[in-house]
Amino acid sequence: GTCTHFSVSDELNQDSVLYTENQFNFFLEALNSIEKEGINPGIRHCSASAASFSKPNMQLDMVRTGIAFYGYCSGDADRLSLENLGLSLKPCVTLLTEVSAIKRFKSGQYISYGRTWKTTEDCDIALLPIGYADGLSRTLSSNLNIAINGKNYPLVGRICMDQCMVNLGMNSGVKRWDKAVIFGDKNYGALQDAQDIAKLAGTIPYEILTNISRRVPRVFM
Repeated sequence: GTCTHFSVSDELNQDSVLYTENQFNFFLEALNSIEKEGINPGIRHCSASAASFSKPNMQLDMVRTGIAFYGYCSGDADRLSLENLGLSLKPCVTLLTEVSAIKRFKSGQYISYGRTWKTTEDCDIALLPIGYADGLSRTLSSNLNIAINGKNYPLVGRICMDQCMVNLGMNSGVKRWDKAVIFGDKNYGALQDAQDIAKLAGTIPYEILTNISRRVPRVFM
């Protein structure tokens, strides 16, 4: 086959729209020149998720919907296109772990590396066996909530390589081995999705999803 890739098809400003149209026209010219040489270009494709929804005239023989398969929009263009079609995407990836330990801390004690967070009152701290080696970015330290039993609890202190800590307060009712959901499907107890996490980390949902490391077990349901 023969392919190209659009760089700004997920943006709606007029300059980006024109740029994408020019890219497409250049691609058509390239295909034409290939055919003039007596070469069959094979399957022609250029549209990833955004252009697949917003530019139906550019679908050609095949499209490459990547982020859409995970249930996320790549930008405003495909989100608006889906709304115009009366469609929406549903996140289908859930990142979860479980509470491996709960310890009582007194007021004035520090949690995790660097002493960046200190308890201001007596509280229970839950230990979760997930860290930046699993794909939970260290930049989210003390800036993320974790859903446990349908309630959000703040992640406190720095995220470690293999674990992180959550402030349960007092008398939360949370027990060891309770499920803790980082992001995902609400049916699995999630209270946020990868787009929400991306906003907190100052990035895009692509990075949040692809950063989940190979050592994290995948369960297909």
